[in-house]
Parts: sequence; structure tokens; C-alpha cells
Amino acid sequence: QKKRTAATEKSESFTNFGQNAMPLWLPLTTSTLLPFFLIAGLATAGVILWALKGDPSSNKQQTQSPAHKRRPPHEFTLVLKVHQTVAITLEAKGEVVFEGRLHEGQAPSFTGGEFVLKTSSPDSLSLLVNGKIRSWSSVSASPEGVYTITAGNP
Repeated sequence: QKKRTAATEKSESFTNFGQNAMPLWLPLTTSTLLPFFLIAGLATAGVILWALKGDPSSNKQQTQSPAHKRRPPHEFTLVLKVHQTVAITLEAKGEVVFEGRLHEGQAPSFTGGEFVLKTSSPDSLSLLVNGKIRSWSSVSASPEGVYTITAGNP
């Protein structure tokens, strides 16, 4: 029998390397291939999503020219020009769209089909309906300071 030394064991391990061992440069096992395919799949999905995002035909909302952005026929724009600080409540379709104080110089704008304005000081405001001044006398009012503003008022 041969006497084994560290040098002979080392040389035998090199000679046995090619016979039973897998090459070190390509470890093909399930545990090494699974992360590779997972990362490759995620990268591919990312590239596809990025490409679709840049494609204008994939957007569901197409941009429209200003001519196509007209208000529906029953809606109008109401601007409240404030001459002195006033407290108001403004409702559209039964929901409060503004409640609070408006200060001198402000001119908030609202779009809707009919507005109900509650204020105790209408003289503090000027009304503009679709850009035209509307007098308070042309707006239907209640004794409690509730004013209904529609596009059809003269």
C-alpha cells in the first residue's frame, strides 16, 4: 500500500476533479436557476411595461383639443368677485362646494348647472355668469338670503 501524504491527496483530488464533479463555472441546480429566471422575468416585464407606457395608443384618455373640452350645454361658469370680506355657502347639485369667508380682491370660479348661494351680504359680491356680469335683481332670492343662480337667469 501506498503511504498517503498531503501532497499525494492533493494530486489525487485534482485528478478526480473531472470525473465525478460538476464544473464550477456552470452550477445548474434548481436552487441556482430559479432566482435567475425570476430576475429575467421581472426584467422582461419591466421592459414591456416601460415600452407600453411610452406608446400613445395605449393611453385610454386621449388628449383633446380645446374645442372638444367645452362644457355640457346645461353647465356654466360662475365667478364671485369679492368687494369686501363676506361669509358664504355655495352648493351645487345639493352638495356644498364652498363654505367659508372670501376676502376682498378674490374671484373664485365654479362650474356647474345650478348654484345655491347663501349669504347675508350679497352687496359684497359681484356675479359673473359665463363672463357676463349678472345683477342681483335678476337672481331669484328668498327672504333668508338664499340665492339660486342658473345660466337661464337674464
